[in-house]
Parts: sequence; structure tokens; C-alpha cells
Amino acid sequence: KSHLGDASKTDFLQLRTVIQLILMPLLNHFDSEVHDYLAACEMEPFFLLSWIITWFSHDIRDTSLVKRLFDVFLVSHPLFSIYLALAMVCHHNNREEILMTECDFAALHVTLSNLPKNSDTIEISSINNNDYYSFNSSSAEDY
Repeated sequence: KSHLGDASKTDFLQLRTVIQLILMPLLNHFDSEVHDYLAACEMEPFFLLSWIITWFSHDIRDTSLVKRLFDVFLVSHPLFSIYLALAMVCHHNNREEILMTECDFAALHVTLSNLPKNSDTIEISSINNNDYYSFNSSSAEDY
């Protein structure tokens, strides 16, 4: 098994499906306001595809942070990169920026795609894995 198995297929269809089926219900659970705003703007969660495929190394400028993230990803659950992406979207500074962006696909996609570039730090310790594992997957049936 590989942490990058979904990202190393011949196309990204399977990875896109996994992201949509996991991220959107989690986002709805942890921040329904941002979820509903993205849904109203018809924004699919594919803006974070490069985050997942490259473990944020393409989008974060601080190489020492990228090295620490790689260490975390290697010893964590294979879905941890999605959990971290969710934490980045839900972070109070980022969520305000998202909600203040015009409900236009292009403008919102630029804002969302640039979240890692605009972040000075990512608080990995702010993610409580127990919250994600206790998420009731039956609420994902809407997706």
C-alpha cells in the first residue's frame, strides 16, 4: 500500500471522487457555513487537488515546513492530507477570506488555491484526529 496510491493512477478520476466524497461531508460537519457557500457557488473541492497530490509541497513556500509535513504524512493515516486541507479551509482567517470572496467560480478558485501560499504557518497540532474519526459517515449519504 502507498499513501500516494490514488494520486499515481493513470488519471485523477478516482482521486477526485475520493476528495469529493470525503471532504464535502467533513466540511459540512465542521463548517456548514463555508460548505453551503461553496455549494451555492458551485465550487467543487478540486481546488485542493495539487495540495493532495504533492502533499502541499507545490503550494507552500517554506521548505522546512514542507519537510515537517512530509514527516507527518508518512507516519499518519493516508487520508491525513485531506484532513489537513480541511483544517486549512476551516481555519478562521481562511474561512473569512473565503466567505468575503465574490461568489464567482474563477475568483473563488483563486482564493482557495492560494490558501497555502498565503499561510505563514499551518497548525498541525490544531487538528484533532478523534474529531475526524468520530465523524458519522451516515451523514455523507447526501453526496
